[in-house]
Amino acid sequence: TIRPPMAASAPLEGDAPDEPLIGRRASFPALRPRTNLAACFVILLASLAVAARVLTTPQTCVPDASATAPAAASSGQQMSAELYREVLAHMPIPTCDVLLLSPARDTTLLFKRTNRPVQGWFYTLGGRLAKNETLRGCAARKLAQEFGLAKGPESLVFGGIVEERFNDSAFPHINSHCINSVFGYALTRREHFATRKRVRMDGQHSKSAWFRLDDPGLHPYVREKIDLVRERIGK
Repeated sequence: TIRPPMAASAPLEGDAPDEPLIGRRASFPALRPRTNLAACFVILLASLAVAARVLTTPQTCVPDASATAPAAASSGQQMSAELYREVLAHMPIPTCDVLLLSPARDTTLLFKRTNRPVQGWFYTLGGRLAKNETLRGCAARKLAQEFGLAKGPESLVFGGIVEERFNDSAFPHINSHCINSVFGYALTRREHFATRKRVRMDGQHSKSAWFRLDDPGLHPYVREKIDLVRERIGK
């Protein structure tokens, strides 16, 4: 057997310190082959025991803040038409719409769509949610892009969720399925007066018009959004 080396201890008072080892050739007793093999086996077993304890002990991980905080969505972020077609063909699309109300909250401003789906219908403005974008941020972005009204996300009132299913889309033989987050905003008197002069149009709409909230000719999804927003924004 091999006797383990004794730990070094501080010299007692009156003892002579050991001679320095510098310049001296250290001599160690020669180990027999069997003894050397047994020592290696013991070391190997000890290493395996330590590794097993490390692997079976739960580890506490501290997440990197820079890795867990996603970058803010860019307003110019666009998905290619080919990729969007594949996504639309296989899964629902998250969208955000804004229902604009008059100051009296008795009429709504809708926009006639030029694109599929709901082509030719007066509909709410809105669009797709971008990666890492908040729902309110998306609604505020679409309000600025499609109507030209820059409002803070906190000024929009969340109404609820409407699941929209359409028989068509911008691509042939693919229907649209959207999970739509509906927000409402009541125009101020000044903003409402400005809509009488000119309403900004984008490429998806040809014109706009005010409709009474109880108009029976409104699209069923628009009526559903009106009911959600009126409960939150007040009548």
